Amino acid sequence: MATATVIAISGQAWARDESGNLRELSIGDVLQEGEVLITSSNGSVELDFADGAGNSLVEGGQEVVVSSELDSDQLVSTEDASAQDADLEALLAALEDEEGDLLDILDATAAGGGAGGGGEGHDFVRLARIAEQTDPLSFETSGGLEEGEFVEFGGAPDTAAAEEVEPTPEPEPTPEPINTLADDGESVTTNEDEVASGNVLDNTQNPDGPDAATVVSFSWYEQTAAAGETATQDGVGTLTIAENGAFTFTPVENYDGDIEAASYNVTDGENTVTSTLAISVTPVNDTPVPEDDDNTTAASDDALTTEEDTALTIQPGTLLANDNDPDGDTLTITSVGNATNGSVVLNGDGTITFTPNDNFNGDAQFEYTVDDGNGATASATVTVEVTPVNDTPVPEDDNNTTAASDDALTTEEDTALIIQPDTLLANDDDPDGDTLTITSVGNATNGTVALNNDGTITFTPNDNFNGDATFEYTVDDGNGATASATVTVEVTPVNDTPVPEDDDNTTAASDDALTTEEDTALTIQPGTLLANDNDPDGDTLT
Repeated sequence: MATATVIAISGQAWARDESGNLRELSIGDVLQEGEVLITSSNGSVELDFADGAGNSLVEGGQEVVVSSELDSDQLVSTEDASAQDADLEALLAALEDEEGDLLDILDATAAGGGAGGGGEGHDFVRLARIAEQTDPLSFETSGGLEEGEFVEFGGAPDTAAAEEVEPTPEPEPTPEPINTLADDGESVTTNEDEVASGNVLDNTQNPDGPDAATVVSFSWYEQTAAAGETATQDGVGTLTIAENGAFTFTPVENYDGDIEAASYNVTDGENTVTSTLAISVTPVNDTPVPEDDDNTTAASDDALTTEEDTALTIQPGTLLANDNDPDGDTLTITSVGNATNGSVVLNGDGTITFTPNDNFNGDAQFEYTVDDGNGATASATVTVEVTPVNDTPVPEDDNNTTAASDDALTTEEDTALIIQPDTLLANDDDPDGDTLTITSVGNATNGTVALNNDGTITFTPNDNFNGDATFEYTVDDGNGATASATVTVEVTPVNDTPVPEDDDNTTAASDDALTTEEDTALTIQPGTLLANDNDPDGDTLT
């Protein structure tokens, strides 16, 4: 069975099946044996019978039955296409035989379509009358040749050669113009993240005029869309081609690379051609996308925690782990700064050291900047969680000479001093703001000290002592941290009562040898009496 594939088409062409149904043909359609190929007046169709013998061209304005005769591999020879001598002699003999029937004598014609229009040809001419009565012609003659000689004719006598005349050549007919709709295709280049646009009909050639050409459909990534519709390819972008040829390609964010060319079909109402739209996307260096780092969000958790008063050294990979570069470039940290509640430095080995402020706890922050190695930079913020620790209280020494810590700690000689705890704690502090209490006292000099049940402290100077006396006290912040400070008490002197000793003649230590004879006056030197007397303050007695 002969089948043919349409490999080229100009104008319009149709196929009619045995039931009379018509279908318009396009490139790639297959015709079955027995179908009738119909071409428009100015069109043509080229067929491939897939037998390797070449293609067959059917010109415009024809109706041809698809059969093996159309196959160029089965061309009819000259002998088969012309009448032979033997056939002519048989035909003449049959015509001279008045009694014979031509239908019996001659071979039947080849099978095919019916006569006239039914065989895809023209109808025969039908005569209005096929017979007419006429009188026979007759001639009368006199005499004649009773017997004659047959003369063999040997050819025409020689005559002078006739002068040859050049025939006037007939002018060649002007060929009917063929509509050669054509399109050379389009190509466009755009940068990454930029929209490409243009018109696919800019390179369309059409004798009917560019305004007659329109886009009917296009195909892209195995998608077929009508003009004006949008085709979408995941990971690449979207493409729209309008009927007037205007196209728009929108790439997805950060896409660059190869894109499959789109094929589109252009028609002028009579002819249709297919062309391509090539699109390329040029890469650009994208800005890195560093993520903020903290210790609360799992997606960006860099375990950024340090204790109060403790510096934290951070590896660069810790901060870069959740950062990315759209182009896949390797990121490096080039600077740090803008620290709050602490200080930050970028070390020579690439590590980062963050030092919280003294006694600070809570959230501290700093910024870091990354570079992709191609000139693009971006910054992100790091949040460091500084956990509190129990700081040691800082009690201040108490005395009566320094205004900043003056507790007015003064007492008179031989007079005990009761001190309220707030007097000692007033100039003490705790870095954590804890409430301090005095838990013990001791190590007194020039006196004694005691912590009373009500929280007061009693200092008692030694007898008759005056001057500076000291003792220590210890504070507790309620969280196990303690510290001690020293209290200096100024003991002011008082005038003590002299202590004269009785004088007699019985105690050697105080014996003033006070003896005289009867009736004899005794003169006593004052020193004799004062010798065993004393004054607590060392004053001179008289």
